[in-house]
Amino acid sequence: MNYPYNINIHIAEGTPEGLKVIEKSGIWSGRGIVFSRSGYTSVKNRNEINMPGVYILLGVESEDIPLIYIGEGDPVGPRIESHHKNKDFWTWCVFFTSTSNSLNKAHIQYLESMLIKTAKEAKRVHMDNSNTPDLPNLSEMEKAVVDDFLRHMMDIFPILGISAFEKPPAKERKQEMLYLEGPDAEATGYPSSKGFVVLKGSKARKNNVASMRSGMLKTISSFVESGLFEEKSDSYILTQDYIFTSPSTAAEVFLARSANGRIEWKNKQGKTLKQIQEESTV
Repeated sequence: MNYPYNINIHIAEGTPEGLKVIEKSGIWSGRGIVFSRSGYTSVKNRNEINMPGVYILLGVESEDIPLIYIGEGDPVGPRIESHHKNKDFWTWCVFFTSTSNSLNKAHIQYLESMLIKTAKEAKRVHMDNSNTPDLPNLSEMEKAVVDDFLRHMMDIFPILGISAFEKPPAKERKQEMLYLEGPDAEATGYPSSKGFVVLKGSKARKNNVASMRSGMLKTISSFVESGLFEEKSDSYILTQDYIFTSPSTAAEVFLARSANGRIEWKNKQGKTLKQIQEESTV
């Protein structure tokens, strides 16, 4: 269930590209620190870097394919320092600590494990983590507290442009299903506030045409590698519901060619997404 909330973002250096301090309204004790790799020196002397925390490194592996690494540290500083020296891919980082210093080693290990598990299930990005750590043993009360801390983090990630943990939202009743058809392709989906959702079992054309962008070829390869696409003769089968950034991106992936998704996606009556959207504004 959705609920309103406030996110407080402090631009610590007076520039949007500089260090940011993130807090959330209510009684949550968490604090997020966001910084670019080039701005790492501005973080080294902050108190938060000396506390237990969980962090995410973000960058790109190749064209249009995000790559992340999730970790924990007690304190978080030495781990980030090590990655600053030894991991080349990342361009910015966000880490979370507790302003009340209430997170211990088991808590941050739990947060790390849950974030890795959620990101691997969502399959929105490539991950530099090879394994998913086991969950530590927490008491019933501790688990409730840390799960609440995690929920607040999940509220903040989309505000920061981090979609690695997002799963497709449920279709609203008023939304109708849209369909896509082409050679060796047959897909079902619907628009949402998070993007365009394509449903599990949709079939994508396997043999691309010359007009397909190179970046899209890499996207399809990543789908096969991650298990999102299962190979079946002349097609790929989508193994879970998936959020695409736009209807056009979804159409390109499933038709294996350049495509305007607002025209390609149609309802059962043959009306295009473009027509449906234009009629809804009248």
